[in-house]
Amino acid sequence: MGVVLMHDPTASAQVFLEQGKVNLTVQPGETVTGEITINNTGNKELGVKMYWEDFVYQPPFDGNKKFMPAGTAPSSLSRWVQFSPRNAVLPSFAKKKIGYTIQVPADAKGGYYGVLFIEPENEDLNSDKGVKIITRVGCLFFVETDDKIKQASLDDIAISGSQLTGKFTNKGNVILLPQSTYYVMDRESIIADRGELKAQYIPPSESSDIDVPFNDSFLPGDYTLVLTFDLQDGDVVVKEVDFTKNSDSDFSLKTVRD
Repeated sequence: MGVVLMHDPTASAQVFLEQGKVNLTVQPGETVTGEITINNTGNKELGVKMYWEDFVYQPPFDGNKKFMPAGTAPSSLSRWVQFSPRNAVLPSFAKKKIGYTIQVPADAKGGYYGVLFIEPENEDLNSDKGVKIITRVGCLFFVETDDKIKQASLDDIAISGSQLTGKFTNKGNVILLPQSTYYVMDRESIIADRGELKAQYIPPSESSDIDVPFNDSFLPGDYTLVLTFDLQDGDVVVKEVDFTKNSDSDFSLKTVRD
């Protein structure tokens, strides 16, 4: 989900961004500098402009983003960031470095986010359709303080049909991108199934629905499902769910443990 790209595949001059995402852990009051590199992969000289926007992940929090004017998102990074240059001309097949400086306020706490877009200048309107086709790439910035809070809960666990459902809630102050896995043990502690849950991108105070399908090959009997949400940086949420398969398609929930 790193590089944001909208382009006309017939264009002879294209912008390629070598780094699609910047992850920084910072201290309040710190100043951080760095750079990203863009490439003109086409055979024509290319003028580009650079500008900042905010973004937020949208329900169902599967990675879909809403882009917003700089400074409008609750967790906007825009007020801290300076970048240069804001305009450049790249010869054919040339590279250009864009430098950035992030001045972290002394009272910063948690996560702050945004995207630096690079867009060709003076693109022509599509004469056939009367619309402008925008070619742009974006580098996502995730800047989080070293005292950030990563907390989450898994609630409302239930069985619906042949799957387990629940609600994963971000109770911290940074975006969570959990690596979510599960396995199922039978009463003999033998692994009967395992898998991964869909990717999630959950802002603070937001919730995402989770579902775990039960394997059709389960025989009637008692099982334990172990769900693990790795929040990274050593933070983990684990739930153990005891359930019973009563018949070919009938499951019942027994107990839920942390």
